Amino acid sequence: MFDLIFSALSAWNTLGLVVMALVFLLIGGGIVGYALYWRLKAKRIEGRVCGLMMGDAPRTPEESHSSVSSTSGEGSKGGGFLLIFFFVVFPLIFTGIGVWQAYGYFQLTGSGRYADAVVVRNDSSYDSDNGTTYKAVLSFTDHNGQAREVKDTVSYGSSPSFDTGTKIGVYYDPGNPERFVIDDFWHNMAIAVAFIVFGLVFVSFIGLLFYLSSRQNRAGETGVSKKKGYWSEFYYPIYEYKSPQGERMEHIEEMGGNTFLHCLPGKRVKLLMLPGNPPKVKKAGVIGLILGLVFLLPGLFIANVAVSQFKFSFASVLLILGIIVYAFYKIFHKFQEIPEADRKKGWEMVRSGEAFKAENFTITSSSSNSNISSKGRRMTPDEIRVRIGSQKQMTVISGFVVLLISVGLSIGAYYAGQSMIDFLESGVKAQGKVTGFESSRSDDSVVYHAVIEFKDVSGKRVTFQDSVGASTPVFERGDVVTVVYLPDKSSSAMIDRGIYNWALSGGLLAGALLMLWIAFSSFRLAASVNSGAYRTAL
Repeated sequence: MFDLIFSALSAWNTLGLVVMALVFLLIGGGIVGYALYWRLKAKRIEGRVCGLMMGDAPRTPEESHSSVSSTSGEGSKGGGFLLIFFFVVFPLIFTGIGVWQAYGYFQLTGSGRYADAVVVRNDSSYDSDNGTTYKAVLSFTDHNGQAREVKDTVSYGSSPSFDTGTKIGVYYDPGNPERFVIDDFWHNMAIAVAFIVFGLVFVSFIGLLFYLSSRQNRAGETGVSKKKGYWSEFYYPIYEYKSPQGERMEHIEEMGGNTFLHCLPGKRVKLLMLPGNPPKVKKAGVIGLILGLVFLLPGLFIANVAVSQFKFSFASVLLILGIIVYAFYKIFHKFQEIPEADRKKGWEMVRSGEAFKAENFTITSSSSNSNISSKGRRMTPDEIRVRIGSQKQMTVISGFVVLLISVGLSIGAYYAGQSMIDFLESGVKAQGKVTGFESSRSDDSVVYHAVIEFKDVSGKRVTFQDSVGASTPVFERGDVVTVVYLPDKSSSAMIDRGIYNWALSGGLLAGALLMLWIAFSSFRLAASVNSGAYRTAL
């Protein structure tokens, strides 16, 4: 009976992975298929940007003035308070916490007394948000010869920072020996440094934005009301091309953005055109393929995990048959709702092949008048010229922000990779067995972590919890896995996942390279636009 229950639970977990994989595969496959359909069926033609549509913009300067007059009095005070609180005060609170922690650490290391201590145990606590965290309890003798047992104020998750029995120094307040810090800089200062850097960088960036905005407001620009900023405007490029009949036609891009330096009027572009009346047009590019792969590759990985975990059993067969029967029932029910005449017509189109012709697929085009009006109004050459300065500023600022993110990701990739290299070089491998699972519940899901048991070089049995969790158990009870651990710190063990050990550092490095490419692309784009005046006239 129990075997049947466990078999059913295993089949249910595998089904969850299958459903998740199908969702990712359908979304990714649909996007990739749509992009490939255009590439295979459409004709590649030359076009150029002939104008820009501006959304979320008033029709006339008078409307702009009245809009600002009606909203500035009502929302400026509340909006300004929220802006200052969330983007200035809130980051400064983080900075203040970090400075306070740093002050306490340096005060004790500078004026406190030093003593040798030993870790006697690690107290753990659990909550649904942070999981299990550990605080070291240390024992030392103060300057009066009195034995003290104190608990560290810094806690970390996953595993204890110090093994029981570890000898380490402490600095304590002679007047209050219960107030102490462990003689380990990064153990005490890692969170403090992160808080300080986060707050200062965020506030500095917001300050730079306010400075540039105020300088632009003081400078003023002729011909455009400065009562309305450009931050809320969305721009859609208009492409000009020739139809197969030789007619000049225009197409408005479906996707807009708050920058237009990359699509100034006059720029040559590659377009894809499907025949029709009017033709269906879209800009050629690889964004669709990349977006599709973002969904498709995780779907393939999850599907691989589901297949590797699948075990043929009575419960799994019963579950699969039940799903198939239910799916056929729903499809048959929907099929019966279609009128008989339409069903016959559909089958005839399928048999003759007419159903698979390109003209029977509806592809949305933005060339209609209704879509044009929904994207605002066409910008004049003067409106484009007057916004180029702020567009260049925005592009350069965005480039520096992305560059800063790239530097942060690079530092994280370096330390994560170096930490893994040191761990694998110093670590010892052993065979472990999955003895159970620890689950933690968040607001919307349950995460399972495997519990592994192995014997270290001294023959001592060590149990640890895998740091990698999943919504369904990745292993089964009794599975044999390879673990790596430090000889002097058995509790630091981890499952050896081969190439996946480098997932964190590799992912951070890939993100850093991507951000670096985006940053330099932004700088190059801003530098290439010296003046857009000659490009706004066709």
